[in-house]
Amino acid sequence: MSGQTKAGSLVEACVNTLTGLIFSFAIQKTLNYAYNVEMTNTVAAHFVFWFTVASVLRSYIIRRLWNARWWRKFMKYIPGLKHDNQRQN
Repeated sequence: MSGQTKAGSLVEACVNTLTGLIFSFAIQKTLNYAYNVEMTNTVAAHFVFWFTVASVLRSYIIRRLWNARWWRKFMKYIPGLKHDNQRQN
C-alpha cells in the first residue's frame, strides 16, 4: 500500500493540530495580556477552537492533495524543480 489512507491523514492532522491548540490558547492569553485586550477564557477558547478547525481542514486537504500527487501538475511551472522520477545529475 502506498501513501496514506484518508482516515490516517485525518488522525495525523488532528494529533498535529491538538498540540497547536494548546500552544495557541497560551499564546492568545499572553498576547491579550500584552495588548491589554480583555477576553474571558471561554471566549479565548472559542477563538482557538475555530482556528483549530480551520487548521485541521487545511492540513487534511493539503495532505490529500500531496498524496494524490496533485502538485505534479504545477511543478513544470517552477524553474529548477524536477519530478520525483527524473534523475538529477
